[in-house]
Amino acid sequence: VESISTDAFSNTTSLEYLKLEDNLISVCPDLSTSPNLLSLKLGQNRITAIHTEYFSNFAKLKYLSLNNNQLRELPNLKVWFFPNRMKHCSNIDTTFLKCQ
Repeated sequence: VESISTDAFSNTTSLEYLKLEDNLISVCPDLSTSPNLLSLKLGQNRITAIHTEYFSNFAKLKYLSLNNNQLRELPNLKVWFFPNRMKHCSNIDTTFLKCQ
């Protein structure tokens, strides 16, 4: 998979687990209508940038995988762990995360 339609995940309020690892995705999919997401696996893609705001709706997120992408810089992880945001997140996999 190289790209995902901007409306592919519209009306996904019940989505809890999403695995998009091992693809050629360069842009994170729009998951703004997925507030119940618990696990997001975006590792081993071609993602070059992630804005801190991208995760603002994921209050229930417990697992995040971003390993082996082409990120130029890491978003501010402290913002993600702000007390009311992602307070339940217990596992962020950045193994082999390389900033280019």
